Amino acid sequence: MSLFLPITIFIISSLTGISLVLWLSVFREKTLIVAIGTVVGLTITTVIIYLSSAFFLLSHSLIYSILLVEVVYLGITSVRGRTWSTFYKLPVNKPATIVLVVLLLLSALIAPKLLFTSSATNGGLSTSIINAYGDLGFHLANITNLAFNATIPPANPILAGNNLTYPFFSNFFSAILLVAGANYSQAVVWPAFLLIPLTLFLFYQLTFTLTNSSKVALIALLLFALGGSTLGWVRVVNDLHMPHESFIQLLAHLPINYTGHSDDPLSFYIINPIISLLLPQRSFMFGMSLAFIILLLLTRPPNHPARHRVMIIAGLLAGLLPLFHAHTVIALVPIIIMLCLYQPRQGWISFFVTATLIGLPGLLYFSTSHASAAASPHLQLGWMAHNQSIILFWLKNSGLLIPITLLGFFLPVPKPTKVFALSGLLLFLSANVWRFAAWEWDNTKIFVYWILFTLPLIASAGIILWQRSKYYWRAILFAVLVFHLLSGSIDVFRLTLPNLPAWPEWDPDAIAMAKSIRAKTKRGDVILIAPYHNSPVALSGRSAYLGFPGHVWTHGSDHTQRDGSIGPFYTGQLATLTQIQPQYVVVGPVERSFYPKLQIRPEWQLIARHGNYELYKI
Repeated sequence: MSLFLPITIFIISSLTGISLVLWLSVFREKTLIVAIGTVVGLTITTVIIYLSSAFFLLSHSLIYSILLVEVVYLGITSVRGRTWSTFYKLPVNKPATIVLVVLLLLSALIAPKLLFTSSATNGGLSTSIINAYGDLGFHLANITNLAFNATIPPANPILAGNNLTYPFFSNFFSAILLVAGANYSQAVVWPAFLLIPLTLFLFYQLTFTLTNSSKVALIALLLFALGGSTLGWVRVVNDLHMPHESFIQLLAHLPINYTGHSDDPLSFYIINPIISLLLPQRSFMFGMSLAFIILLLLTRPPNHPARHRVMIIAGLLAGLLPLFHAHTVIALVPIIIMLCLYQPRQGWISFFVTATLIGLPGLLYFSTSHASAAASPHLQLGWMAHNQSIILFWLKNSGLLIPITLLGFFLPVPKPTKVFALSGLLLFLSANVWRFAAWEWDNTKIFVYWILFTLPLIASAGIILWQRSKYYWRAILFAVLVFHLLSGSIDVFRLTLPNLPAWPEWDPDAIAMAKSIRAKTKRGDVILIAPYHNSPVALSGRSAYLGFPGHVWTHGSDHTQRDGSIGPFYTGQLATLTQIQPQYVVVGPVERSFYPKLQIRPEWQLIARHGNYELYKI
């Protein structure tokens, strides 16, 4: 299939966003304008196409029509204004540009490993990002459902008959690419390849804006991109004794992520953010980058001549955030309040009114969803420390970040960094008191913003101490930096290596079955499967009676009744299922494994067979 349209989407959308940023007349450096404009442009295209899909089917025609409107806009701004001539005259920040190029190169090595055609599955789809193994099934189910099921509001692809209670705009952008002609891998990998480095770069630029120091910005970026549970690297000592042919092979086959994982027996839970959030949890790609853009707009000089325009655009982006990433909305509340108090200016009313008007529908949509009580915020002191010492727990998960943050408040650092750090500490305290989701580990989605908002102060404190220190104290400071980067560096560097282990997601028969399901069923049909994450139904664009129960639970819905009825139905003990009746049933290797006494009923009509997969009409 031609890739002309998917590539055109990226180009036209980015140019549209860049043109809008130039119209704001706020940012005066080329690389930053390109970065912000690209994210804003992709956001605009996603939102406009989604709103249009309420009236017209998501198709090539709709996508071309929206892109044509954007081209007309670009033509008008080029003819009537001096947008692009102004852009050509702007300076380039060479250090910042180098940072962005390095991040793009790093992403080029890592992002393709997210989902790829693998010889291990004879041409099927696999991943080398173990943290994404379970999430990919859910996200592909959303992407294909948004692309081919065409319901507004979106249907829940893993709990048929319910609306989706997960922010879906990030996956809708991938759905646009899929409809435009991209394959499954391209629809998943291309946004990650571009948006992850742009997100990291925007954090670098935000830190630079707060501190006016490229050194501070670089250190903060390193501490974030290569961060994670600080003391996790001590476990590598034991793993060095593993049999291996070379040091590179050792790194490629290390048994664990040294920054930890969600059920780490040694309680290392602050996993590297690239590995645990940006790669597997796709909503962060848009959510975090939009958060940085909003904060870059809100930290512009208060006397800027275009301040009202800036505040309205910031409010517009903030209002869209609930449909991109809910936890980012929570994380932005304290910093926006503090910025409003710290830097009162004309325009805050414009910001709050715009954000409320745009964001209220999304907030109402999610607040009225049928979430279980476990998904609502409730008290859980100490997060996942449980019976451990809270001090030792955070020492091994964050090292010296908290003490250095507190020290930074007493050093002559720029005041905005202290405002950001204070809001970060509020998030830290909140997430140590409240559990914000059904799954306790999901509080890391709040803790990551605690780290982000305190890093500018931490890096500033480090530079000041370096400048005031003798050579031996500088050696200690450098050792402290390495101490905090080592675990994350091992984990991230491993992902850049070739020939990493591949975990199969879908074999060719599963992919073929997904195509048959899409072709032989109609929109709205419900498919019964065993409850697991990477069923062929996830690629079909249809909803499963019940997908992986863990995903249903973490998103706040109850799966117990359906989960309890699937086994008896497959084994012939139940004639009907609870809550909703599927029209089709899949019988594949997993179903036969889960239910050894599975019965193919005489009244079931065989619709399609691919290898060990069979589709029956009930």
